[in-house]
Amino acid sequence: MIRLVLGAAVVSGVCVSLVRLWKPELATAVRTASLVLLVFLALEPLAGVLSWTRSLADSLGVGSEPFSLLLRLVGTALVSQLAAVAARDASQTALAEGIEFAGRVLILSLSLPLLGALIETVRGMLP
Repeated sequence: MIRLVLGAAVVSGVCVSLVRLWKPELATAVRTASLVLLVFLALEPLAGVLSWTRSLADSLGVGSEPFSLLLRLVGTALVSQLAAVAARDASQTALAEGIEFAGRVLILSLSLPLLGALIETVRGMLP
């Protein structure tokens, strides 16, 4: 799988470079299509990660909510990073900064329940 993703990344890079030389106005569209292709190729191994987190939650005897929350946090970080990179690639630096800021705010708001559960756990351990 890693060879497929790396091969697609190399071919995408070459295609974008060639299109930029011949038809610069199409380079952004080819870059975006390449990014979408690479994201979809990277989603396939995610099924294994999801099943692993479910089995880990079952073996630890905890609910799947903390693990699903962590996956949402990581997913939010990855999506906001990809969107910011795409915006920077299109010379939209201010938009990229806004996307990164929004991603950080979303991550912070999503992590508050996990932080609350951690604080409650520590309070329960104190005498």
